[in-house]
Amino acid sequence: PNSGAGAGPTSAAVDSTTEADGEAPIVTDDELLSDEDRVVSLLRDRGGRMKQVNIVDETGWSKSKVSMLLSEMEEDGRISKLRVGRENVISLKGHEPDAAGSPFDGDE
Repeated sequence: PNSGAGAGPTSAAVDSTTEADGEAPIVTDDELLSDEDRVVSLLRDRGGRMKQVNIVDETGWSKSKVSMLLSEMEEDGRISKLRVGRENVISLKGHEPDAAGSPFDGDE
C-alpha cells in the first residue's frame, strides 16, 4: 500500500542537492560547509570583520572551539585576530582595521 516506496525523508534524500520540483534541498548550506568555511562565510556576510563573541553566538559553538578554530585559521593566514580591550576582532585577510598596522609601515 506504500505507493511511493522510499519517498519519505530518508538519508538518500540528503545526497541530492538539486530537486526537480524546485524545492530547497533538505541539507542547508551551513551544514555542507567546513567549520572554517562557515566562519569565512559569516565574516563575508558582515563585511569581513566581526567580534569573536559574535562568531560564538552565530554558530552556537563553544568559546573554546571557536578560539581553537580561529587560531588555526590565523596560522593558515586565512584570518587575522586583533585584541581590542578584552575582545578579539576577527578579520578576513584584506579587511583588517587600519589601526592594526604599525605606524612605521608604509611611506616615509
